Amino acid sequence: MAEIPRCHRPTLEQFREQFAAPGFPVILTGLTDDWAARRWTPSELARRYPDVRVSVTPRDSVVEGTRETRLSDYIETVEQGRDGGDYLTSWCFRSDCPELLEDFTVPVYFQEDWLEELPQKNDMMWLFLGAQGSGMGLHQDLGHTAAWNAQVTGKKRWAIIAPEFEDYLYDGEVCAFEPDLKRFPKFRHVRVQFADVEAGEVLFIPGAWWHQTRNLETGFSITANYVDETNYRTVLTCLERAGEEELLDMLNEVAQRKVATWK
Repeated sequence: MAEIPRCHRPTLEQFREQFAAPGFPVILTGLTDDWAARRWTPSELARRYPDVRVSVTPRDSVVEGTRETRLSDYIETVEQGRDGGDYLTSWCFRSDCPELLEDFTVPVYFQEDWLEELPQKNDMMWLFLGAQGSGMGLHQDLGHTAAWNAQVTGKKRWAIIAPEFEDYLYDGEVCAFEPDLKRFPKFRHVRVQFADVEAGEVLFIPGAWWHQTRNLETGFSITANYVDETNYRTVLTCLERAGEEELLDMLNEVAQRKVATWK
């Protein structure tokens, strides 16, 4: 078992050279001390946005069984202990509640996002909320994009696995926290990195890495997927293999424009 390292406020160059470019996960500290979002509470957001529609996912699932509900109804089940392990995932709050953007700042390492320059906008910044015990199953992120995940409140346990072990992951059916090695014997060859991410810490997940989560405490997290000079080749390869020609062409055009400025 290996732990994900922590790094306190590296420079942009240090982050890119030591973690982003080689594709190594890291927990970044000291970035959120002045965020007003650190004071968010479920009851506050339920009061401010009671009728916003959100998606909740059963524990240890990814998309299977996902259903829509009102934010206030979900938060009521959390506060009364009746959530049943359901996890509020992928709430695109920028369109529903853009004023929440004033409560935090995207860390400098992730501010250059080529996805924001595509003519066809895809909102890939989300807010998650889960009670103790909830979480998502083992998966890779869309398009093998890289991601940052800021634990705003609460605490979350992560299991992260490099893409080189993909052949031993049974398409994500295995639980990385409690693997059934009789059912999934090849998983014994997998090197899993674990971390308990505390409130105020930011986890960087390289593109194409598999990951699974479990909330140890009720809490919010903000996450976004992105493409920049350190990971665009990984994303372009994924899109080409998936036959996503339209998106591939658009991102290729952005990449060519960016690369031209480096010469």
